[in-house]
Amino acid sequence: MAGLDRRSLRAGSGLSGGPTKAFELPLPNLLWMTDCMYGPTIKPEGGVAIRTYLFAIIDDCTRLLIHGQFYSHERLEGFLDTLRQAVSNRGLPDKLYTDNGPAFVSQHLGIVCANLGIRLLHCKPYHAWSKGKIEKWFQGCQSQFLPTLLFEPVKSIEELNGRFWKWVETDYNQREHSALCGESPARRFARLGTSLRLLDPNSALERLFLMRMSRRVRKDATFRLGSQSWEVPAHLRGQVVTVHFDPIRLGRVEVWIGEKFVGTAVPCNKQRNAQIPSSRDYDNNVF
Repeated sequence: MAGLDRRSLRAGSGLSGGPTKAFELPLPNLLWMTDCMYGPTIKPEGGVAIRTYLFAIIDDCTRLLIHGQFYSHERLEGFLDTLRQAVSNRGLPDKLYTDNGPAFVSQHLGIVCANLGIRLLHCKPYHAWSKGKIEKWFQGCQSQFLPTLLFEPVKSIEELNGRFWKWVETDYNQREHSALCGESPARRFARLGTSLRLLDPNSALERLFLMRMSRRVRKDATFRLGSQSWEVPAHLRGQVVTVHFDPIRLGRVEVWIGEKFVGTAVPCNKQRNAQIPSSRDYDNNVF
């Protein structure tokens, strides 16, 4: 069968493609690997059970867990939040290697990586073994960290992340690693990471991560974003605008037309608007 039978292809032989030899980059931040795994289900007291998901980024050279965080979803905004904290704390990678999950193949992630000067790479479908380091790390997390939650259950995602970060920084990143000749990930990162590519302290990092969506402004000068209505100046009625926003916090929602910034949107307050009647916007008979 020349190595082209189903069993051989699954094992990585024949013409399956992808990395065919064990590899390791010589310096930190040349390559980061990332993925998402199912986390524990949290049962708050008197609340609804929450399924969690863990986004994690690991450095290829040092096996250092750059950053990881649990969320109540596995959407793009969760990974963007993880990546933002990773580059803030550890510098910028040259390459980011992911699979083809929905959170990793969006056009917006490509824009964010281009803004940061990161080359975004995707493994071929059904070739998870080509990013075996992050897969192996997930196995270690499942066998070492998750069992501790059986004896001391957590009641919120915030508590879960607090426990997880403590385990990463005091246990995993400090523990001697067999693949590193007995050196710990943190020690190797500190020893070799002498010329990391760091963020410009004057760069507006938050703005580089803003999501972008097109919206048509309705006749009442509002548009929908998520589950909320947002209000813009009346002269934008009927126009298609591009909305730049942080999907995690929604603290600032910018409105653009093409490459021109035209202002910020505010949450629509219908009760406030009802107290400020205007002959331009409302029928005078209503008030």
